[in-house]
Formats: sequence, structure tokens, C-alpha cells
Amino acid sequence: MLTQATTYYDSMAVILTLVSLFFLALLLLVVLFAMRPIKTQDIAPLPSLHPPPHQTVQADYLRAMAWLSKNHFLSQSTRLIEAPNYLYGVFLADYYASLKLPNPLFIGVLRCIHTLSIQPIENDPLRCLVIDTQITRRMVTYHAKTYRRVATQDLGNRAVVYEMCYDTPSDRWKLNRFIQELPNGWNGVQSAYPVAWSTQFPTHTVGHQT
Repeated sequence: MLTQATTYYDSMAVILTLVSLFFLALLLLVVLFAMRPIKTQDIAPLPSLHPPPHQTVQADYLRAMAWLSKNHFLSQSTRLIEAPNYLYGVFLADYYASLKLPNPLFIGVLRCIHTLSIQPIENDPLRCLVIDTQITRRMVTYHAKTYRRVATQDLGNRAVVYEMCYDTPSDRWKLNRFIQELPNGWNGVQSAYPVAWSTQFPTHTVGHQT
């Protein structure tokens, strides 16, 4: 009987020893895993503090130009709400000021083909210049009340420069201000379309307003 009890306790001691060794080995593996060198790919990338690339600038610029070409046909409340989505700073302030002026009799809409060049501003990644070379420019004039087209003017080719700012909260580039209109042939290419009238104002529509 004593022999059986001794054998039982010896077996329990062996089992406890093995279990202890197992947990010690497991603890050692955890410690080694925690102390291993951290690889770059194990760290989630931090959000970039820089604005998106130039392709985004071009897309946001064209969206702003498309909105400006149609904003006169929107209600006053819609224009007030939507303007901050495309305009910023100086441009937005000037736009709001223009809304306080009397409504014009005619609306001019510039239609053209845009070729864009982005010029970063040194030491300021949140601002850039957009050089917009516009070809086949036409000024289409509409009556403000009837929205009837009353004239189309061929304006030729021209290059204009705008400053855009990156608005971090809305994650979008916006028009901040108009810089200048470059002289004809500034890049060595003369305009192929001289300024000329293609459609005259019909006198029965505009009366003496011309």
C-alpha cells in the first residue's frame, strides 16, 4: 500500500515538473517575441501631412471652373451653400461680395479647352499656382431672366494663372485668387484665333443695353 502511494506521488511530481517546464518555455517565447526588432511593415503608416499630388489639383481646379460656369443659373441660396466647396480665401470673399450687387442683365459663360500646368510654391505645400492655357475660348452670353443665348464671342487662345490652396478639413484644393492673364505668345506660341465677334447682339432682345 505504501509502495503504491509513493509511486502515485512520484508520478504527480513528474507531471507537475513537465507542466512547469511547458509554461516556462511559453513565457520565454512571449518575452522573446516582445523583444524582437520591430519591422517597418509592422507599423501602420501615419496619415500624410502633405496634400495630394498634382493630378488632384488639376481635377479640383476643373471642378471649380465647371461650377463657376454654371453658378449664375443656380438660386442665391444654392450659390451661398456650394461656393465654399470650390472657392477659398480671397476668391470666396470677392464672390460673396459680388452676390450683394444688383443682378446683371446678361450672364457671360466662358467655354474653352483647358491645358493645365501646376507650379508648386516653395516652402508652402498647401499652395500652388495653376497655369491654365485655354484654347478655342468662346464667351457665350445669356439673358439673365430668360437664359436665352444672345451672343457668342470668339476670344482666341489665352493663358491665365490662379492660386489654389489646399483645404485640409475638406481634403480639396480650392481657388484662392486670380493672379494674372499671361500675354499672348508668352510661351513662344502665338494665338491661332484672333479676337473677333462671331455673333452680334440682336437689337430686338437687348434694346439700348449694348
